[in-house]
Amino acid sequence: MADLTILLGGVIHAGRGPARPADVLLDGDRVAAVAPPGGLPVETGAAEILDLRGLHLAPGFVDMHSHSDTALIAEPENTAKTRQGITLDVIGQDGLGVAPFDAGRDGQWRATLLGLTGHRDLPWTWCTFDEHLAAIEAARPATNVAALVTFGAIRNAVIGLRDRPTTIAERGRMTGLVADAMAAGAFGMSVGLVYLPAVFASRDELVAAFSVVGRGDGLMVVHLRSQGDAWLDAIDEAIGIAREAQVALHVSHVCSLGSRNWSKIPRALERFEAARASGLPVTFDQHPYTAASTVLAQVLPPWVTEGGPAAMRSRLAEDAVRDRIRTEIRGHGHPGWENYAGLAGWDAVQIAGVGRPENRWIVGRTIGDVAAERDLDPLDITADLLAAEEDSIPMVLLGLYDDDGIGRILRAPGGSIGTDGVIAEHPHPRLFGSTARVLGHYVRDLRALSLEDGVARLGRAGAGILGLVSRGSIEPGAAADLVAFDPAAIRDRANYAAPRAHPDGIAHVLVNGRFVVRDGRETGERPGRVLRRGDHN
Repeated sequence: MADLTILLGGVIHAGRGPARPADVLLDGDRVAAVAPPGGLPVETGAAEILDLRGLHLAPGFVDMHSHSDTALIAEPENTAKTRQGITLDVIGQDGLGVAPFDAGRDGQWRATLLGLTGHRDLPWTWCTFDEHLAAIEAARPATNVAALVTFGAIRNAVIGLRDRPTTIAERGRMTGLVADAMAAGAFGMSVGLVYLPAVFASRDELVAAFSVVGRGDGLMVVHLRSQGDAWLDAIDEAIGIAREAQVALHVSHVCSLGSRNWSKIPRALERFEAARASGLPVTFDQHPYTAASTVLAQVLPPWVTEGGPAAMRSRLAEDAVRDRIRTEIRGHGHPGWENYAGLAGWDAVQIAGVGRPENRWIVGRTIGDVAAERDLDPLDITADLLAAEEDSIPMVLLGLYDDDGIGRILRAPGGSIGTDGVIAEHPHPRLFGSTARVLGHYVRDLRALSLEDGVARLGRAGAGILGLVSRGSIEPGAAADLVAFDPAAIRDRANYAAPRAHPDGIAHVLVNGRFVVRDGRETGERPGRVLRRGDHN
């Protein structure tokens, strides 16, 4: 009886049909029964009986785009996620993963990633993808974890961060590493076609690697080569690679960068629909904010970053290199480079974190503000900052999207939600507030979609994309990953000036039947599990 919990009187989003009042019986880590109010005998002797009247009960939320690859080890309580009802983190995104990793050889790869993963002082003790999963398991995180292997880590393991084609033998080594990760339980492989080193990869190289993923029934998860001026061409490229590799396609953080590209959203969604109609599985995720976030080096053309941060710093010391960069930023971007400063302007480039204490003064400020204040060239400020730091620098890009476009994408078939939360000192507020922003701002305030659709987008959709048949619903036999929230009170409190704030309106969160949040406070429990593709999850 000690494992029995009764949740009384909540309005449940069971996963099928409209939300309805019901009582729910949990037996350990599973849902044992769902009954109309009053339909469960209280004399069952449950150790916990919790009154949920006035609250809605939903399947736990899935962060389909998480950068918590090392945070789950350094901060296993994962409160930025649990406090917003997230019960599953999907890591290994944008082709920028931490395994495979060789500590003696891959220092520049680690430095490239630290602007996304944070936790500069955490030793990376693993070598293989499987060993990284084991390190997460040993940390006992509060949330469940599903992992993608990353194309960037695979290519780096074979040829480093160089801009050159791979040989036939090198491609064989790469596909072998992909197969090893799939056998260890990867749910697929991600690639960031704007990021080092995938930006240098040929189509044939990508098709060969993703064909292994397709044979293992995994996902091709792609950060497109462009989300701005060349967005539609980039979608066509990803669909073409997925078709040739015979692999299901999942597009990361669907959005249209810059006001001049917002009108392309209907045509982009039509491309997804057409691909699905022709037999290619196509899904996507998005984050619900009008600002983007990545690493500061992405404002530079790819040729500047080849070889990693040390090589980049050496190039940035040359005046001729800076002059060439300025010229390219003033022009239009080219495939493989989004040209964020050209799209958004330097006033939109906000620094989210640094490694050196002497540079902390710029955290939370925009390059444009600092340039105006000090009468300096914005590119020189950026180059000096990148040259002074040993590792990559996270940034926020303000004002790139609008509410209408986000709402349109939220309503499109095949979608799910990811925070895309970069682990930083002054992060994008989406790290702390994404789920509440969907249910508060877009569902309740803007009525961009219904409450049932918003809840499904946050939970059932992601579980379905991953093939997790026991998650994403509230029915007998389902995993007891649950979130209880007040739809009238839920709202994101994090903002661009003060991003580290937990949302209002989320009362209780259970992971595998145990409370990680109770009455709006974290409990310290860490019942999460590493889920592996093919297991009974």
